[in-house]
Amino acid sequence: MDILGIFVEFESSLSRECQSDGIAGAKATRQYKGKAPLKQEIENQVINLFKSVIKQVDIISQVGVGRTSVHSIFRAAGLK
Repeated sequence: MDILGIFVEFESSLSRECQSDGIAGAKATRQYKGKAPLKQEIENQVINLFKSVIKQVDIISQVGVGRTSVHSIFRAAGLK
């Protein structure tokens, strides 16, 4: 089992290295832009809904953004 684990770890490290090389190359040619930032009005809407004591699940469904985006907005605003 230990030898198999070594091969799996080696292969996954090669995969990560290849992926990071690809991203670095794409960034160099300006093809990789990453995730687009949320609009300020959406962030303000999430913050206002949270301040009016609405549950996070309801905020996610009303605004239409993901759970991690909502948590990132809270963290940036210092709410949680």
